[in-house]
Amino acid sequence: MHMEDIIVNKILFAHSHFVIPVKDLAEIYGIRKEVIEHIINKDSNMFPMDFVVELPARNDGKTECGEELALTYMGVGILGAFLRSDKIADQNVIILRILRRIRE
Repeated sequence: MHMEDIIVNKILFAHSHFVIPVKDLAEIYGIRKEVIEHIINKDSNMFPMDFVVELPARNDGKTECGEELALTYMGVGILGAFLRSDKIADQNVIILRILRRIRE
C-alpha cells in the first residue's frame, strides 16, 4: 500500500474538522506517540482548540480507550515545525496535501 493510501485511511471527521489521530501520526512518522503528546502539552499555546481536538473514548473490543488527541490540518502544519527530520518533512507534505484536497 502506498503512503498516500495509508494516510487517507487514517483520516477521520470529528468536531467539524478532518483530523488524524496522534497515534496514527506517530506511526506514519516512525516515532512514539508520547513525543507528539509532549510537544502538544509543552507548547499548548501553539496548538489551540482548532488545531488539536479530543476524540471520544472508544471501545476496541478488549479495553476501553481513554480520550485520544487528533490534529487538524493546521495542527499537522505546526507539528512539522517541531519535528525536524527529512523523512518527517516529506511525510508532512504528503499529509498536508491530502488534507487540503479533502477540505476542497
